[in-house]
Amino acid sequence: MLKNRRWATALSLILLSAMMFPFQNCAPIDPSSLEEMGQYQDPELRISDGWSQSKVSFIERAVDILEPSSELELVGTCSQSQGAVLYFQVVDVRLGSRLESGETLCDQGGFKLALKKIDGLDCQSNYEVMITSMEGEDDVIAIRKSCDL
Repeated sequence: MLKNRRWATALSLILLSAMMFPFQNCAPIDPSSLEEMGQYQDPELRISDGWSQSKVSFIERAVDILEPSSELELVGTCSQSQGAVLYFQVVDVRLGSRLESGETLCDQGGFKLALKKIDGLDCQSNYEVMITSMEGEDDVIAIRKSCDL
Protein backbone atom coordinates (compact mmCIF):
# COMPACT_ATOMS: atom_id res chain seq x y z
CA MET A 1 0.00 0.00 0.00
CA LEU A 2 2.81 2.41 0.91
CA LYS A 3 4.64 1.50 -2.32
CA ASN A 4 1.53 2.30 -4.41
CA ARG A 5 1.11 5.63 -2.66
CA ARG A 6 4.74 6.59 -3.46
CA TRP A 7 4.25 5.68 -7.12
CA ALA A 8 1.01 7.65 -7.26
CA THR A 9 2.69 10.68 -5.71
CA ALA A 10 5.67 10.47 -8.06
CA LEU A 11 3.39 10.01 -11.09
CA SER A 12 1.26 13.01 -9.99
CA LEU A 13 4.36 15.22 -9.68
CA ILE A 14 5.63 14.15 -13.11
CA LEU A 15 2.24 14.80 -14.74
CA LEU A 16 1.88 18.15 -12.98
CA SER A 17 5.37 19.19 -14.14
CA ALA A 18 4.57 18.13 -17.70
CA MET A 19 1.32 20.10 -17.65
CA MET A 20 2.99 23.26 -16.28
CA PHE A 21 6.01 23.13 -18.63
CA PRO A 22 4.48 25.41 -21.33
CA PHE A 23 3.88 28.12 -18.72
CA GLN A 24 7.56 28.52 -17.75
CA ASN A 25 9.14 31.91 -18.41
CA CYS A 26 12.88 31.33 -18.48
CA ALA A 27 13.78 33.36 -21.56
CA PRO A 28 14.65 37.06 -21.46
CA ILE A 29 12.10 39.53 -22.78
CA ASP A 30 12.53 40.39 -26.44
CA PRO A 31 12.55 44.24 -26.66
CA SER A 32 11.09 44.16 -30.17
CA SER A 33 7.92 42.54 -28.85
CA LEU A 34 7.52 45.36 -26.32
CA GLU A 35 8.12 48.00 -29.01
CA GLU A 36 5.25 46.54 -31.01
CA MET A 37 2.97 46.96 -27.98
CA GLY A 38 4.20 50.54 -27.49
CA GLN A 39 5.54 49.91 -23.98
CA TYR A 40 9.29 49.92 -24.58
CA GLN A 41 11.06 53.26 -24.39
CA ASP A 42 14.39 52.92 -22.61
CA PRO A 43 16.39 50.08 -21.01
CA GLU A 44 17.16 52.29 -17.98
CA LEU A 45 15.19 51.92 -14.79
CA ARG A 46 13.14 55.00 -13.95
CA ILE A 47 11.43 55.84 -10.71
CA SER A 48 8.47 58.17 -10.64
CA ASP A 49 6.99 58.78 -7.22
CA GLY A 50 3.54 60.29 -7.61
CA TRP A 51 3.04 60.65 -3.84
CA SER A 52 6.20 62.61 -3.11
CA GLN A 53 5.71 66.03 -1.56
CA SER A 54 8.56 67.53 -3.59
CA LYS A 55 8.03 67.93 -7.31
CA VAL A 56 11.75 68.21 -8.08
CA SER A 57 14.66 66.99 -5.96
CA PHE A 58 18.26 65.88 -6.16
CA ILE A 59 19.09 62.31 -5.14
CA GLU A 60 21.88 63.46 -2.80
CA ARG A 61 22.03 66.44 -0.43
CA ALA A 62 25.75 67.12 -0.93
CA VAL A 63 28.58 66.12 -3.29
CA ASP A 64 32.31 66.25 -2.65
CA ILE A 65 34.44 66.42 -5.78
CA LEU A 66 37.34 64.11 -4.98
CA GLU A 67 38.96 63.68 -8.41
CA PRO A 68 40.26 66.20 -10.91
CA SER A 69 37.54 66.54 -13.52
CA SER A 70 36.11 69.14 -15.84
CA GLU A 71 32.51 67.90 -15.63
CA LEU A 72 30.15 66.77 -12.88
CA GLU A 73 26.87 64.97 -13.48
CA LEU A 74 24.05 65.36 -10.96
CA VAL A 75 20.79 63.40 -11.06
CA GLY A 76 17.44 63.81 -9.43
CA THR A 77 13.75 63.05 -9.60
CA CYS A 78 10.93 65.16 -10.97
CA SER A 79 7.21 64.62 -11.23
CA GLN A 80 6.49 67.09 -14.01
CA SER A 81 5.11 66.03 -17.35
CA GLN A 82 7.34 64.41 -19.94
CA GLY A 83 9.76 66.99 -21.36
CA ALA A 84 9.07 69.71 -18.77
CA VAL A 85 11.88 72.26 -18.55
CA LEU A 86 13.86 72.58 -15.31
CA TYR A 87 16.18 75.54 -14.71
CA PHE A 88 19.43 75.34 -12.76
CA GLN A 89 22.10 77.67 -11.46
CA VAL A 90 25.43 77.17 -9.69
CA VAL A 91 26.12 79.75 -6.98
CA ASP A 92 29.26 80.52 -4.96
CA VAL A 93 27.83 80.67 -1.43
CA ARG A 94 30.58 82.94 -0.05
CA LEU A 95 30.42 85.54 -2.83
CA GLY A 96 26.78 85.07 -3.78
CA SER A 97 27.71 85.08 -7.46
CA ARG A 98 26.21 82.85 -10.13
CA LEU A 99 28.85 80.78 -11.92
CA GLU A 100 26.73 78.77 -14.34
CA SER A 101 23.10 78.45 -15.31
CA GLY A 102 21.05 76.53 -17.82
CA GLU A 103 18.17 74.16 -18.48
CA THR A 104 17.54 70.45 -18.43
CA LEU A 105 14.49 68.29 -19.13
CA CYS A 106 12.36 66.11 -16.88
CA ASP A 107 12.44 62.73 -18.62
CA GLN A 108 10.43 59.76 -17.31
CA GLY A 109 10.47 60.96 -13.70
CA GLY A 110 14.13 61.97 -13.58
CA PHE A 111 16.66 64.52 -14.74
CA LYS A 112 20.40 64.69 -15.41
CA LEU A 113 22.40 67.83 -15.03
CA ALA A 114 25.95 68.11 -16.44
CA LEU A 115 28.00 70.92 -14.92
CA LYS A 116 30.83 71.78 -17.29
CA LYS A 117 32.81 74.45 -15.40
CA ILE A 118 33.86 72.59 -12.26
CA ASP A 119 37.60 72.61 -12.98
CA GLY A 120 37.61 76.32 -12.05
CA LEU A 121 35.97 75.80 -8.66
CA ASP A 122 37.96 76.97 -5.65
CA CYS A 123 38.55 74.34 -3.00
CA GLN A 124 38.15 76.95 -0.24
CA SER A 125 34.59 77.85 -1.27
CA ASN A 126 31.24 76.16 -0.92
CA TYR A 127 28.87 76.02 -3.85
CA GLU A 128 25.19 75.27 -4.28
CA VAL A 129 23.28 74.06 -7.31
CA MET A 130 19.62 75.04 -7.33
CA ILE A 131 17.13 73.40 -9.66
CA THR A 132 13.72 74.98 -10.20
CA SER A 133 10.64 73.77 -12.03
CA MET A 134 8.37 75.99 -14.10
CA GLU A 135 5.85 75.80 -11.23
CA GLY A 136 8.38 77.26 -8.78
CA GLU A 137 9.28 74.04 -6.95
CA ASP A 138 13.00 73.88 -6.20
CA ASP A 139 15.76 71.93 -4.50
CA VAL A 140 19.39 72.60 -3.61
CA ILE A 141 22.49 70.42 -3.51
CA ALA A 142 25.77 71.50 -1.89
CA ILE A 143 29.02 71.01 -3.80
CA ARG A 144 32.51 71.15 -2.36
CA LYS A 145 35.79 70.57 -4.13
CA SER A 146 38.38 68.66 -2.11
CA CYS A 147 41.68 70.51 -1.57
CA ASP A 148 43.63 67.24 -1.51
CA LEU A 149 43.61 66.84 -5.32
